[in-house]
Amino acid sequence: MKVRLYYRHVLSAFQMLDRLLKGRNLSHLPPVVVAPRNGKLSVSAEANQIRLTVNIPVVEGDLSGEPLLIRPEQMQSVAEALQAIKAEVVTLLEKDGLQIQSGPFVAKLDEIREEQRHHQSDESLTNAVEVADANIEQLEDAFRFVDFFLGKQDRFYLYGDSDVLWVISTDSYRAGLVSIRGGGTLSASIGVEQALLIHAVMKDAKQFAKVTGRLPTVQLLDGNDFLLFRFCDDLIVLTTKKQNLTFKPEWSWLLREPEHWEARAVLDEKGASDIRNYLSRLSGDQVSLIVENQNLTLKAGISTIHAHAQVEWGENPGRRMEMLFNRKYLADAFRAFKHQPIRITFKNPISPICISSQRDDETRLHWLMPIISK
Repeated sequence: MKVRLYYRHVLSAFQMLDRLLKGRNLSHLPPVVVAPRNGKLSVSAEANQIRLTVNIPVVEGDLSGEPLLIRPEQMQSVAEALQAIKAEVVTLLEKDGLQIQSGPFVAKLDEIREEQRHHQSDESLTNAVEVADANIEQLEDAFRFVDFFLGKQDRFYLYGDSDVLWVISTDSYRAGLVSIRGGGTLSASIGVEQALLIHAVMKDAKQFAKVTGRLPTVQLLDGNDFLLFRFCDDLIVLTTKKQNLTFKPEWSWLLREPEHWEARAVLDEKGASDIRNYLSRLSGDQVSLIVENQNLTLKAGISTIHAHAQVEWGENPGRRMEMLFNRKYLADAFRAFKHQPIRITFKNPISPICISSQRDDETRLHWLMPIISK
């Protein structure tokens, strides 16, 4: 094997794989696999139930040969060393392992011996069925929205409902949901750490699309026990193991604003920004949200803010409703809806409020439980 590759493609690929491996116990991880694949040079790494493959387009050269298995411990040093190169094209060849050359620069990666070879074949991925086709920017933005709510105890779902794909994160007190057009039938859950890693890969994939001149597309496929993401016309392939959880049909009420409600407040961008700034300055644990007549007020101790809002009442116009919330959770919700008008729907004083925004191509919802005094 001896091929010439664009330097920026190689640098981006090694940095992407290094980020997946960073902070792991590398001695217990499978090897990095370098192999020919459909006329491209494929580099794959695996960590934390995620397998990431970057398929690098070849400028010229000989791609023949068996897959090479490289120690994952070497990825960080090579990724860092590659940043010092100033070249358009580098040479990658099989020589006592694997070498990356550019002028006087040589980075060497040792091959693992035959008896240590254990790696996953792509053949197991052929039974996956496509369930969504989206733009990377759109899906990454959805993951960023629910990142505000991701914690160790949270549950993360991907739920396909007709032609809509929902990205959902929830715990016992709040839920963040974003809809994306172009989904299919799907009900799957993945670990929170896996979701955060996938989000990081999406950020890299956006940049890789620019570097390679490919369309910033992503296809989501559903396998028996895994999910498969294909970015940039199959240049980046990510698989992750599914958890034994599904988004249940009886939870479908979370996917839309309440049909029956007592009050609804619409905040323009300035009103939402004023509340966001107010919450960021508070130091207490709790804050009251008060709707009275045509006013929306937040109160914490002696500190109060009257937000500019349009209040609409349901069956009991002009009444007063006061609810107590965790300040951090409410602040997280308002930060997630940054730079856009929002609507807050109050079903009743003991039910969760629904904070929402809507564009032509997506819906964003955040549900937040009040603190109920005993």
